[in-house]
This record gives sequence, C-alpha cells and structure tokens, in this order.
Amino acid sequence: MYVSYLILVCISLICFFFRQPWFVRHQNTKDHYDGWDVSCYENYTIFSVSAMQYIILAVVFSKGPPYRRSLITNFGLLASVLGLGAITVYLILGPADWLRDQFELLMPDDFFYRVTMLIYALVNLFLALLIEEFVVDYIIEKKVR
Repeated sequence: MYVSYLILVCISLICFFFRQPWFVRHQNTKDHYDGWDVSCYENYTIFSVSAMQYIILAVVFSKGPPYRRSLITNFGLLASVLGLGAITVYLILGPADWLRDQFELLMPDDFFYRVTMLIYALVNLFLALLIEEFVVDYIIEKKVR
C-alpha cells in the first residue's frame, strides 16, 4: 500500500526535473561566508515539492476512525495543515527577499513554472486521496479480504 504512495511521490519529483529553458545546473562554489552556497534551482524544486508532499500525506493519512479523529474535527491538525499549506504556497510563489535568503532559494523567473508546481500538488493530492479511498479502503480492504 505504501509503495503506491512512494511511486506517486517519485513521479511528482521527476516531473519537475525535466529541463526548462531557464535552468542552470548547480555548481559547488564557496560563498563569501566561507560556507557552501546551496541556493540553486534544484534546491528550490526539491524543497517545494517535498514540503507539499508532507502536507498532502498528513491529510491523506488522517482519515479518522477507528484510531484518530477526522481532519475536520481535529482543529489542531487542521490549523497546522492550513497554516503550513499557506506558508508553503507563499514560499513557492515568491517570498520576500529576506525569506529567500534565509531558505537559500533560487527562484526561477518563470512564474508559470511556480504555478505549475501548485497544480501538480493539487493533482497529487487528488491522486493520493483516490489511492487511499478507492484502492486501499475499497478494493484491498473490502474486496480482497
């Protein structure tokens, strides 16, 4: 069951590593602080997609009974998901310069690429919910057992 989620996560990461016209490969260089400069397009993409993946899987795995309350009635989890989701969307679309520097993100100039990442995250959420509700709960739990 978890293999299907792993495949979904891997596919969503691979989708973003096809070459874009603006893409410049990261070169390991030292910056003026005598540390490694890790700001690059790969860092931005992996951080953004992975952050959305964590939020999506928290929503998908919080089905509710018999072991937990549902996401709608669990106000702490719901507030965390909404707050972290809003912050992550802000970081993906275009944060303030000081926040970019803090997270060491190199933002692509192509705004459509950033919006596409959010669209893929919504598709990923839909597919993960479909796998959990239909494949796992309906087919495996009710039909196979």
